[in-house]
Amino acid sequence: MLIFDIPERRKKSREQVRKTLATIGFVRLQDSVWLYPYDCEDLITLLKADFHIGKDLLYLIVDSLEGDTRLKHHFGLIH
Repeated sequence: MLIFDIPERRKKSREQVRKTLATIGFVRLQDSVWLYPYDCEDLITLLKADFHIGKDLLYLIVDSLEGDTRLKHHFGLIH
């Protein structure tokens, strides 16, 4: 899970981050909360460096999420 709070003055960067996450395959849970079921810590480190958003983006490893059946289907984790 990624959560971020990129300031309004960096709106262009925020939109680029969202577009990049969608392209990679992340799913948006809320505007600034994105999910991906696989280890991607190295990728996020690069993303933080490329967009200069180190302190504005947090990478979390989440074991469970309420109501996650739809997301598991989306990622092909259950059929």
